[in-house]
Amino acid sequence: MAHYKTEQDNWLIIYLKYLLFVFNFFFWVSEFCTHILFPEH
Repeated sequence: MAHYKTEQDNWLIIYLKYLLFVFNFFFWVSEFCTHILFPEH
């Protein structure tokens, strides 16, 4: 049971890291596109 709990926690950490990575990626892409499309801003 304890082993299962540990695996569950690991998946949660992996999931959160993945969400953070995706969020940062889209934020960077949106910033990049904004500077390319609207350089005056």
